Amino acid sequence: MSERLAQIRGETQMLFTQADLADWLASLQSNCQAKISDASEDELLGADVDAWVAQVAEAFTVEPVVIRRDEVELEDVGESQVDVRYDQNRAIFDTTQPFLIPGRRAVIHIPFTGDETLLRCRPRQWSMSPPRAAIGKDEIKLFFEWPHDHKPPIKTTTDALIAAIEQHASWQQPDIEAHNRDLPGLARHAIATRRQRVLADREHLDGLGIPVRRSTDAPRTFSAPGITRRPSPTPPRQRAAASTPLEPTLVGEFYAHILGVVSAMARGMERTPGNYASWDEEQLRDALLVLLNTHYEGQATGETFNKSGKTDILIRVEDRNVFVAECKWWSGPAAFALPDREESSALDQLLGYTTWRDAKLALVMFVDRKDMGRVLAAARETLANHPAFEDWQQGSTEGELRCRVRLPDHEERRADLAVVFVHLPRD
Repeated sequence: MSERLAQIRGETQMLFTQADLADWLASLQSNCQAKISDASEDELLGADVDAWVAQVAEAFTVEPVVIRRDEVELEDVGESQVDVRYDQNRAIFDTTQPFLIPGRRAVIHIPFTGDETLLRCRPRQWSMSPPRAAIGKDEIKLFFEWPHDHKPPIKTTTDALIAAIEQHASWQQPDIEAHNRDLPGLARHAIATRRQRVLADREHLDGLGIPVRRSTDAPRTFSAPGITRRPSPTPPRQRAAASTPLEPTLVGEFYAHILGVVSAMARGMERTPGNYASWDEEQLRDALLVLLNTHYEGQATGETFNKSGKTDILIRVEDRNVFVAECKWWSGPAAFALPDREESSALDQLLGYTTWRDAKLALVMFVDRKDMGRVLAAARETLANHPAFEDWQQGSTEGELRCRVRLPDHEERRADLAVVFVHLPRD
């Protein structure tokens, strides 16, 4: 027997017998919870929950075994000498040594999709005569050898094996479906439970009146373990002869991405407000710039001259402003967006720094008041009554307002404005 065929024969085993399916599925759920428990606190608090749940559920989802019947193949290994000494239909009296006659060997290759481990797991219902075969990479192998004068029922035997495998796979199906259905809820509950525990612990420590030293000096955005951070949009390549202006659609993609980064930073700050409540506007702006430059590599600048003054945050890509923002502490609706004051309101100051080409604006408002609901209501009412206000826009999230505004000196031009509120109560 050739080395390869000896290996094939040695791999043959009884399928669906080595472990209980229920035990294996339970171990996967335990591993899912352990994956969440192993994440750092920063990953836990900074990750997008929906994305993390989807990633964890995908990682531990079980794909059932499905035989690819249309791709079954027979491999003709060729002629060989077959030992027939134990063939009761032959008059062979000495069985102490091989009795070889010409024959042939072949291997049936049965491709399948799904998790290979399932071929070793016993379902709740199972046969006392489980199928036997060799398990290869993405295939099941059935080995045949026969003497030249006695042809085996290869087709019948192969069909019977496939039928037995499909029968056991169908018995596994209900438990697999229940496992896959329960995974997102299991992951979400594990994340929520651990988050609640960590936040309670941090709140307790923050309330002791002792400065808390943590592993990070400022909040960062984190991807859940195994989730690739969504990168910033890529500007189009330029020809050497001339600069290609960014298309409005791509400017919008940059704007959406930047707002997502700012919102993630805001949520991080709100989780440890005591660390930032005493900071001034410049310090808070610098913290935002540090994070934005991890995405835009020096393209995010502060105190940058634009039109009639220096704006707090400016992000310029391919010589076009894709984000112009001001950062302010909330000191009431008048200072936020009430025109005709001796001192310009935050909105008027932002509009004063905006050129006719700038169409993506933002105000980042740090709020030290306890009643955020009242602040949001006042801001919304004041903004709606501002002369530059055009209409409300879709896409606002909790703690954010979105609208369109008219640009001063250019009444025919409109810009998108996002107002992001960061709650940092001082008491």
